[in-house]
Amino acid sequence: MPTRSLAAFDIETIPDPDVGRRILGLKGDDATVVKQMFENRLEQTDGKTGYPQLPHHRVVTIGVAWLEPESGRFKIATVGGDEMDERSHLEGFFALFRDAATSPRLISWNGSGFDLPVIRYRSMLHGITAPQFYREDGDRKRSNYQNRFHDLHVDLMDVLSGYGASHRVGLGTLSELVGCRGSRSSKERFGSTSSRVRRRSCASTARWMCS
Repeated sequence: MPTRSLAAFDIETIPDPDVGRRILGLKGDDATVVKQMFENRLEQTDGKTGYPQLPHHRVVTIGVAWLEPESGRFKIATVGGDEMDERSHLEGFFALFRDAATSPRLISWNGSGFDLPVIRYRSMLHGITAPQFYREDGDRKRSNYQNRFHDLHVDLMDVLSGYGASHRVGLGTLSELVGCRGSRSSKERFGSTSSRVRRRSCASTARWMCS
């Protein structure tokens, strides 16, 4: 059986202002609502985090660094269309898994704790289904994308911490240790209004994980 391609992925998100208005009852334009969501979350968590709960994130970019082990071919791309077209990002991500024979092995950093849960919640919002990705029957009983200890999805943060046996570290911390250029801090990315910065950060993180 051919060696699976490796697909290191990373998502970038912003607080969803539509959720802020529809669910949280906030008023104002997008920038005002996002700021209120951030401040309200800081208050709720006693200043520990301004990040919204996972379902309240809007996906604006999904970057993928793709490596084909047999040929050595390497490429970086973002899936989806315009950054505000969240549905296109989600559908573009799941399109990678339509063909079971060529589905890649996923690599992430905290993908089990953040990226994939956000993708699941936001897909529920948009009514997007992905039966091939969530399969756990047949050949997927022993290895699928959902099981923490299977290898179709390798969450490097989880694996390197001994699956939680030791304290998990951030990607920036490890990047500095091994002398690689890592992604911008999550605070910088989260607060950025530049789509170019978000796409570049997303691609940089994916490239690091695939190297």
